[in-house]
Amino acid sequence: MTSTKQILRRYELILTSAGEGVYGLDHEGKGTFVNPAAIAMTGWTEEDVIGKPVHDKHHHSKVDGKHYPKKECPIYAALKDGEVHHITDEVFWRKDGSCFPVHYTSTPIWENGTIIGAVVVFQDVSKIKQTEATLALLQRRNELLLSAAGEGICGFDCEGQVDFINPTAYSMLSWQGQNFEGRSIHDIFGLNDPKE
Repeated sequence: MTSTKQILRRYELILTSAGEGVYGLDHEGKGTFVNPAAIAMTGWTEEDVIGKPVHDKHHHSKVDGKHYPKKECPIYAALKDGEVHHITDEVFWRKDGSCFPVHYTSTPIWENGTIIGAVVVFQDVSKIKQTEATLALLQRRNELLLSAAGEGICGFDCEGQVDFINPTAYSMLSWQGQNFEGRSIHDIFGLNDPKE
């Protein structure tokens, strides 16, 4: 039979090895544990978090710097309503005063029908946000280039479905007011489908 020490050690190893930040709260919102990934992402040490109100450390303000009242915080809502809260567009604040975008889940911990705390699992999504912004910029540049081109340009996917048509092509082919995106090249140009 596995001893309690072995079980506790196994849980400690799991928390230590997790790539996501993980911390626990008691029923008052004070820290009960914090894993190394959370420490690395936030800069807040065990001494900073354990036994202290965690909201005051890394969730005290919104991205615009305005105060984030604890009563509005989804992390603490889990302690009150017993629901799991998944949040995908907020920030946590580092000890150095900088912030970073996070996705997090706050899950209540139940014991004998009573909420005794919560566990919060979070990810730094800075790279994802940067990638999304870069893709949006590239897509906007592409749209501007296609719109400004003096030549008619049509794009098709590997199945022969229209992916895009620039305004010049619509004008040249007298297609204004029609939407051909997603339609087959064969339908549009009246060609025989080679598959048939």
